[in-house]
Amino acid sequence: MVYVYVEDKKIKALFLRKATFGQGSAGFSQKSYTEKVSDNVDFLASSVKENLVMAGVPDDEKKVILIIPPDEFKYISFTLPLDITPQATESFIKSKLKTELKEDVDDIVYSYIIRESKEGKVVSLYSLPLSKYSTYDSALKLLGLDLIDLLPSSVTYYELFEKTLRKDKEEKIFFLTLEKEKVEGYLFDSHGLKDNKRYKTDVKDGEMFESVKNLLNGLPYSLDRLILAGKESEHVRQDVFTKKVGVWANMLFRIVPEFYGDYLKSIIVSDDKPFPLLEYVECFGAFVFRSQKKVFLLKQKRSKKRINIKFPFKNVLIFLVSFILSFSLLYFLSAENFFGIFKKREVSKTKKIENLPAKATPTPTPIKVVKRSEIKLKILNGGGKKGLAGKVKDEFIKLGYEDVVAGNADSFDYDKTEVKFESSASAGLKKRINDDLKKYVSSFKTEKIKEKTEADVVIILGKDFEL
Repeated sequence: MVYVYVEDKKIKALFLRKATFGQGSAGFSQKSYTEKVSDNVDFLASSVKENLVMAGVPDDEKKVILIIPPDEFKYISFTLPLDITPQATESFIKSKLKTELKEDVDDIVYSYIIRESKEGKVVSLYSLPLSKYSTYDSALKLLGLDLIDLLPSSVTYYELFEKTLRKDKEEKIFFLTLEKEKVEGYLFDSHGLKDNKRYKTDVKDGEMFESVKNLLNGLPYSLDRLILAGKESEHVRQDVFTKKVGVWANMLFRIVPEFYGDYLKSIIVSDDKPFPLLEYVECFGAFVFRSQKKVFLLKQKRSKKRINIKFPFKNVLIFLVSFILSFSLLYFLSAENFFGIFKKREVSKTKKIENLPAKATPTPTPIKVVKRSEIKLKILNGGGKKGLAGKVKDEFIKLGYEDVVAGNADSFDYDKTEVKFESSASAGLKKRINDDLKKYVSSFKTEKIKEKTEADVVIILGKDFEL
């Protein structure tokens, strides 16, 4: 497997291959460039190829894990109830993509990581423009390589310090990378990335501590501790650094051997050339992440494409239509029965009434009622009663609905309850909803869903709704 980190004007590569007997082969390389490497597919492909050659990657190694900075993504973090179903989770996440990240799911790829806390399930949701994903994928395909997974580097950072977290304490943590000319990092809490902003500043006149203090003073949260990474972190003392900047610091080069020593030993190239961990943190973190059978796997909504048939020859089309109409008219004019309508026919004054068999009364076709578990439901509070949508959601889940999302309507001025159905909603689905609502409201207004939504049915609870 090859782990490739692409950041602005820099590429890093780590190659690992397990041997059947004994230690496997490994190689690594990195190079900086004068322009951003991911802006052009061809330049990205040639830059990746250059690093793979320097790392000694054999031609038969085709699998690549790509890592990019989290600020390349759009990102939010939120909490869901512990008892929420997988179907409801997916529906809620798609709703968040539209409402908070303002994304069209047809134009992006996305993924999320869920970690449990005392308050609920904490979701870290990432989305990436499909065009950007295609740039990375196309560059690798030009080299005959397969993109197995694409990770934000924040996932790899968290993987490396997660085991230092205390279960009984909520922490705010800053993952700080120290370089000679700059310091930068990302904010985390106990459950993952806090926000995807890259906080950074230049190191002026060699004043590392002062630069770090200025950077930390600009953060939106007070910190519990720092995780120090980067090549320059090897040259600072933990106690001195903590005293100078005023925040407790943990050294990554000490954390990794303690918790991931076996992984580290597997990529030592030779006795005289140890693996430079602090220069390849993203690649090593991705290696640990994948080695523990974890996957990120960005998803894309597969939508049916409408086929547009174009007729470039307008005159030919007009001629064909005219010909068909003319031919049809002549056919009817020549038909013998057509002229028969002008003939006078004698009608007898007395009509013979024949006994005709009575027509059988048609049996009405039974309506097939849709199962509750198959209906995607959105319940919105439009009457203003506090917590009403959540309570109604719980009641409907008890009835057997599985995919239910609750929230507030666009206003609390709905006097009467409204139910909106998809235009393709069947009679069985409508009957199911009507039957289940009878208990709470005597009548309600119905209409078609006009806005984009994943739900089959949207119920706006009015002031007339009684729970």
